[in-house]
Amino acid sequence: ARQALKYRPGLRVIACELDEEIVRVARAHFDLPATCDVRIADARRLLRDLASEGASFDYIVIDLFSGEREPWYLFTREAFEAVRSLLAPGGLLGINFFGVCAPGDTRAIASLLSTLETAGFQSNVYPAEPEDPEGNLIIFSSIAGAGRMPAPPDPGDRVAYDRLSAAERLFAEASFARPLHFEADGPVNTDDRCALDLLLRPHHEAWRRAVTRQVEARILAE
Repeated sequence: ARQALKYRPGLRVIACELDEEIVRVARAHFDLPATCDVRIADARRLLRDLASEGASFDYIVIDLFSGEREPWYLFTREAFEAVRSLLAPGGLLGINFFGVCAPGDTRAIASLLSTLETAGFQSNVYPAEPEDPEGNLIIFSSIAGAGRMPAPPDPGDRVAYDRLSAAERLFAEASFARPLHFEADGPVNTDDRCALDLLLRPHHEAWRRAVTRQVEARILAE
């Protein structure tokens, strides 16, 4: 939210946070602008509240973690259908996802893509760090049937760039790498049955081991 307002100060940004103290600290110490409208709420509840308000958005971002884990109930078919209902024509959904578990293990991202497809989205997947395709993944999704996913324009083509909507510009500015290819052939996650926690467990365990090693090395060095 801070970065979006820093580079595009005219944007209207609504953010969601469970802990009011986090918002206070963000405003006091991390330059979160006062113009960012932070709602203290559970994200799924906020989706329902925004729908009841008749809200519409060019760009919706899901970037939520509890430790190394994503809250599974934001990655179900029902959650994505709620997000889709809030997107304006030409709008985009952006997701920061905790990557794949190991080289060749694409079950979690395949499950996520299947769920997005079932909820009516078409998606492109990018590495958060181009030199590390096994790390976090960035997924950009648009409503299926609304036209193909926008491709980043040639940086020198100002005419093409100026024609992009605000959401497409954010997408173009974030898409520095070529999209990765994954098959959408995993299990569909629903509110009643979500496989993501199980599929991501090896990745979560590897992440905890790596953090533990880093902390132990730092303690020894000190």
